[in-house]
Amino acid sequence: MSYEVEVKELKAQPFIGIREKTTPTPEGIAATCTQILPEAWKYATENGGKPAGPPMVLYHTWSDTETEVEGGLTLQEPIQGNDRVQTSELPAGKAAVLRHVGPYDKLGEAHNALHQWMEANSVTPTGPRWEVYITDPQENPDPSTWVTEVYQAV
Repeated sequence: MSYEVEVKELKAQPFIGIREKTTPTPEGIAATCTQILPEAWKYATENGGKPAGPPMVLYHTWSDTETEVEGGLTLQEPIQGNDRVQTSELPAGKAAVLRHVGPYDKLGEAHNALHQWMEANSVTPTGPRWEVYITDPQENPDPSTWVTEVYQAV
């Protein structure tokens, strides 16, 4: 798949999410995200949070044996978290962004394309990488049409 990368200027946004460590495989990440995304969404909406966008996953650390992900959502206004559901802010600034169309198990190709673009353009990451799940698989079960945006703070 061919990817086009663009650099966007992002505004700061309140964020609420749950961090978990998992194996750095599509299966491990999918299993973890399947658990924490609905939990974060439910907590936010039951506690007065108004979603400002679709669900997303931030990648905080990555190694050959473990990755730390944070599944959650941006909010229109901040709300209070708890011991499990943490509040933070996606900072304002520039991000390199590309759009992936297809199943989640092919997102590695999008991440590789973004990494290669950054190297080719001498762009340095300044923060986490994250995925925004534009398509809701429950509303559209055809994985070949799922849209995911991949962001890298730069």
